[in-house]
Amino acid sequence: MIRFDKSAPPKLLVIHEHPVLRAQARKHLESSGYTVVEAGSCREAIAIMHTCTFAGIIVDNDMADYEAASPLSARSATENYNIPCIVLATTRVIRKPDKDFNTALDDYLYKPFKPSALAKHVHQLIKTSVEIEHLRLVCPAAYALAGTTGINLTKFNLPFKQMIVLHALVSNSPRVVSKACFVDVLYSHKSPPINPYNAVESLVFHLRKRLRAEESNVSIKSVRGVGYRASINQIQNSIKNVNFLKL
Repeated sequence: MIRFDKSAPPKLLVIHEHPVLRAQARKHLESSGYTVVEAGSCREAIAIMHTCTFAGIIVDNDMADYEAASPLSARSATENYNIPCIVLATTRVIRKPDKDFNTALDDYLYKPFKPSALAKHVHQLIKTSVEIEHLRLVCPAAYALAGTTGINLTKFNLPFKQMIVLHALVSNSPRVVSKACFVDVLYSHKSPPINPYNAVESLVFHLRKRLRAEESNVSIKSVRGVGYRASINQIQNSIKNVNFLKL
């Protein structure tokens, strides 16, 4: 269970064009310990997002200006770039997914639903976001390890899960990171694959190939029966220059 500071309850942005439904959502969310800011249109919401930072965003997919001014695309230009969003949608959204929908952050809640279900869904999404944030890179688009060659993720274009693996290994080097740890982090917010340990091995295999192809100063060593550790050349004297989030 997440424990929030009572002096600063998590702030949510609820975007819905129907005042009655917004008020109903607000009532249940505030009774669950959240502070709620309302917006009656997507354009209004975007203006608010430039002035406030939220713990989560809730937006109705059927709003008139949703496609013309999607809050999901606008958040990248605000301090809410890494804030999870719940899209209230009918099943037709599956046939037309939002191009800015981030599967690592966002989720759908299909209509109709009970207001109590919304509060529960919000809580779980924020909890998941907090749990994986400690393994997320500060700037995944432009990140380099100190050393002769280094790693440029703009050039690499690493998948999200490979970035998590790389970050965990480097920030814990020379300690070993167990396969069980990777399974817990990678699949804590969704159902794991049938063979999660095989999935981790596959991720490491493909990450190794990328590191070798770029002649990186990072290599991944297997520790039989335990997991993996990163071996990093010329990193001892300059590790402070690497911008990681604190574990």
